[in-house]
Amino acid sequence: MARTLPIVALIFLLTGTAAAQETLPDGGVADGMGLRAWYAAPTERYPHGILGDAIEAGSLIVERDGDTLRYDLPEDSVFEDLTPRIVDADGDGDPEILTIRSYLERGATIALFGIHDGAITLLAEAAPIGTANRWLNPAGVADFDGDGDPEIAVIRTPHIGGILILYTWDHASGRLVEESRKNGYSTHAIGSRALGLSLVIDWDGDGITDLLVPRQDRKELVALSMAGGQFREIGIFKLRREITGDLELLGNFVKIPLKGGLNRTLARPYPKKK
Repeated sequence: MARTLPIVALIFLLTGTAAAQETLPDGGVADGMGLRAWYAAPTERYPHGILGDAIEAGSLIVERDGDTLRYDLPEDSVFEDLTPRIVDADGDGDPEILTIRSYLERGATIALFGIHDGAITLLAEAAPIGTANRWLNPAGVADFDGDGDPEIAVIRTPHIGGILILYTWDHASGRLVEESRKNGYSTHAIGSRALGLSLVIDWDGDGITDLLVPRQDRKELVALSMAGGQFREIGIFKLRREITGDLELLGNFVKIPLKGGLNRTLARPYPKKK
């Protein structure tokens, strides 16, 4: 039997000061495609602490066209995340907000929100992991397989046998549906607030977007092609230390923060044309 997703959306016209007072500690503000988004309503109702403390968010705040909108989760879940992601999850040019939602009894999932009729609306959600205190980390949104439609790349359980999963948005069912998966990758260290240990990039110059992602032990960085729906490791870069921070594209170079405060730089093999 299909499960009906609960939709609980409330609209508040908040002043900037009021919104800032309840912002998630260490949370960030996403800004793009005409939106600003952040998490609010700090709560300790889910004592997992995978991001360094047991404080998670109970609300999503979005600013658009001078209005501030708010979406409050029910008590059965939290946003186990630091900064929402403003994305185009279906390629139609309209923005969506990609979040990490964790259920107290069923663990984490990805949830996609949008704005309709002046309210934040839950558009689609993937099935939760199924066990409490299990987490996942989005790695990027792009047309990874070259079929013309975007996929959402996620690393499920990055600390215990990380699995890269590609999801697509099924509008009819309101679900984010698994398309394919591959084991052996990680984009997070327990207790770290760095969630950007991946990079969306056309690494081999074939015109189809690839993904840079660390191996499970984070001592190797892998360039992964998913063209045609087939996972292929098109580059493997061995590192002497674990990757600890967000990957950063600087022109035709990728900066890789390593344990101990060191950095490694990789040159892009097929420079982006100016």
